[in-house]
Amino acid sequence: MKKSLQVRNIKKALGSKADLIDVESLVDSRLSYSENKRIVLKKAKSRGVSKSSTNSFKGSSLFYEDKARKLNSLRSKRSLSLDGTRTAKRTFKSKLLTKQQFNTWKKNKNRYDIDTVDGYGTYNKPVRQKRLTRRQVEYIEDDIL
Repeated sequence: MKKSLQVRNIKKALGSKADLIDVESLVDSRLSYSENKRIVLKKAKSRGVSKSSTNSFKGSSLFYEDKARKLNSLRSKRSLSLDGTRTAKRTFKSKLLTKQQFNTWKKNKNRYDIDTVDGYGTYNKPVRQKRLTRRQVEYIEDDIL
């Protein structure tokens, strides 16, 4: 994840307390998002930001999206490839992900998708093509000959 995107997500998670900490200087582009998040939250607690504001990150959709990415990376290559070729009937939006939706996805990963974890945002899932009628097929064959 790009550094600018990590900074924006961490600031959004901290909410109004983000102004008290220089997040841009704490985020390292060589580290992953979860590592940077952990560093910033430790610094926030040491600077006196209340526990309630740092714990609110656990209830945010970014927290569940991050957990879902970790769980998805632990799946076998076969299950990832099979899930990547299919589109689930129900796809959850990662920006609006709730705890209940996360738990539902966690129990049935093959029936549900999270758009940026195992949905359209990560894999190029095949799009259904419309069937051609006989006239269209004949027209195409005539153009080829």
